[in-house]
Amino acid sequence: MGDFATLRFGPKNASRRVVFGHGIGGVDRFANTFIKGAVEHWSTDPRLRHVEFIVPTAPTRDMSMFAAGATADVREMLGDAKLPAWFDAGQDASLPNGWRLNREHIAESKRTYINLATQDGATLETTVFGGFSNGGAQALVTGLQTPCAGILCLCSSLFGFREFDDKDLQIPKPVLYCTGEKDPYVPLEEIEKDKAFLADRSACDVQVRTFNMGHESCEQELAVCANWLAKVLAVDGDDDALGAAAGVDFIK
Repeated sequence: MGDFATLRFGPKNASRRVVFGHGIGGVDRFANTFIKGAVEHWSTDPRLRHVEFIVPTAPTRDMSMFAAGATADVREMLGDAKLPAWFDAGQDASLPNGWRLNREHIAESKRTYINLATQDGATLETTVFGGFSNGGAQALVTGLQTPCAGILCLCSSLFGFREFDDKDLQIPKPVLYCTGEKDPYVPLEEIEKDKAFLADRSACDVQVRTFNMGHESCEQELAVCANWLAKVLAVDGDDDALGAAAGVDFIK
């Protein structure tokens, strides 16, 4: 489940859940520091009062693939290259999809996400898998292989992962990509590749929203995410109260 405690916000063991994964380094390092406050804030939104938000910590891993494909300043930031992460990955132009991925890490983290979604009688069908950066990629890989309620991906992409069973991809679900127009690590072209792949192979309803930022988050993005979550996780028969997000100003 990770080397550190799993953070939880909202009603314990609720039937509707969001499992949200951090990027490389954990919730207290690098660009991840917005996550705890953002998720806690979402949990106080009246439209999401019935949702439990779960933020696990990934295992500490050797990130040698990532370090090898990174710029000098990123390698310096990583230090010994052993950090909390859902999987190791690195750019490799010699490969067809441009990325080298540790598939054992991905499979292990998929099990972690699914276990968190289904604890205490909850179901995949009422869970949104979400995440930022490395955690967003893991949310995509996991969500596209399960009948989850939806996928929320911030500043991330599939990073060339294409090993899906067609029957899994035909399970319809909403997918929201939110990304920075100036993101130096996940350029918009990566997300456009994902969108084209999913349009060709899946039954998913894919939306992409861009924001004037880099590899980070902003209030406008978090408001868009809250509105989307309220619609996707609305209680049956109570859509007007909990899911009608149009025109709502979430960030105070």
